[in-house]
Amino acid sequence: MGKIGADIQGLEPTLAYQVAVEERVAMMKQLDKVLCRFHFVDTQAVRTMMIASGAVISGSAALSILHPDRFDINDLDFFVTAKGYPILLAFVLDHGYKVDIRGVQSADYADVNVVLTLVHAASKASINIVASTDSHVVGTITQFHSTIVMNYIAFYGIVCLYPTWTMKNAGLVVVREAEKRGCIQKYHTRGYSMAYKGSAMPAFEGGHSCGKDPTCPRTRRTLHDGHSLFVPFDNIPAHLPAAEATAVQWTLLTPCD
Repeated sequence: MGKIGADIQGLEPTLAYQVAVEERVAMMKQLDKVLCRFHFVDTQAVRTMMIASGAVISGSAALSILHPDRFDINDLDFFVTAKGYPILLAFVLDHGYKVDIRGVQSADYADVNVVLTLVHAASKASINIVASTDSHVVGTITQFHSTIVMNYIAFYGIVCLYPTWTMKNAGLVVVREAEKRGCIQKYHTRGYSMAYKGSAMPAFEGGHSCGKDPTCPRTRRTLHDGHSLFVPFDNIPAHLPAAEATAVQWTLLTPCD
């Protein structure tokens, strides 16, 4: 595996929160459906590109995989580090897309160098490529406006950082300014409850130990703490190198109560 692929290798979260077999099958079918809609008919080819570039799919598309057939997505968001950007861009261009000079507003994303919108020449399907300044692309996802979109699809599988909330159709808002841009209302419209403090979330425990309890927004999280959902593409979950245990760490800047 090349150096770029190694950046995302080992960021598979510890398999703890699990889904039923039929749920996993539904998610895989939904992934194929989404990729086909955006003219990527070969899922394995997409995974191979992700290995080479370190790119992941996130945003509404990743949430739609977790909740198959719940809502339609308007575009597909790829997130990648700056050094993997050329590989991803070449792959998308090779599938009939052209750069849209109108682009997108970079304020919609956290800590990015490049945001590029591409439109398919025939279907007008839209793809956003977001190149991050973070050393690991997952770090950008932990800075999103709410936990409802802190999910991603990598070459190894589907990941949800806050499954206790997301799989119960609830999200915790982290960036209040996102409400002014209509980001939060969009998820209300899709049937998700959006809260502004931890105590309003499912499974929140009163009198918890702040900064330690997994339901506390102030608790420092890692991909290996056992509180994420990991749905592997392959039947055998990946084994995680011990050295990667703290590759990505984060906390939510949201009050408990």
